Amino acid sequence: MVESQSAIINIEEEEQKIEAEIREWSSNIIEMPNPNFNNIPTCPYAKAAWEKDLVKIVFDHDGNDDQLLKYISKYDDNYELVIVVETDYNEDQDSFHESLSEINNLISQRAWGDSDLWVMGFHPSDDESEVLDAESFEPISEYSYGLVFIQRLSFLQEASNKLELKGYYDVYQDNPEIIDMYEIRKKYYRRFLDAR
Repeated sequence: MVESQSAIINIEEEEQKIEAEIREWSSNIIEMPNPNFNNIPTCPYAKAAWEKDLVKIVFDHDGNDDQLLKYISKYDDNYELVIVVETDYNEDQDSFHESLSEINNLISQRAWGDSDLWVMGFHPSDDESEVLDAESFEPISEYSYGLVFIQRLSFLQEASNKLELKGYYDVYQDNPEIIDMYEIRKKYYRRFLDAR
């Protein structure tokens, strides 16, 4: 019993470190003006979302996507962003991202009833983005984990449309992978609008 309590305490301590790390990353990297995005912060809406307590972090330690599917199937608007931290993530980077692409496809077909959602993720093996100045960032947690973000598709796409007019996406003109992802998101957004 003592060993079990110790394991629970260790999990809670590690979750707190990971939450702090995510918050620090947001504050020091993606909320700061970025010259690569025309001096717009990498994520222009992140700071306000954190300040208004509109970000929820949940943990999935089982590797079975239960938390992800729970929040997709019962998404409410108490938060602008739900971050699922996967400590037992698919180690195959391509499979991890392909799975999220398939989930977006299923969302667009109303598999869980709500097509106004979008998921995207970061795998520990993903290359460091060249447009982020993250070299000075010091991790707090010693564990690796995957992240899956769940947001309203409409909020994300409408914000993206405004940012596009300000030259935010110019940095990606020569990146076919990013351009393809944006085109798919636009297609699903149009599908969502047509179904309303």
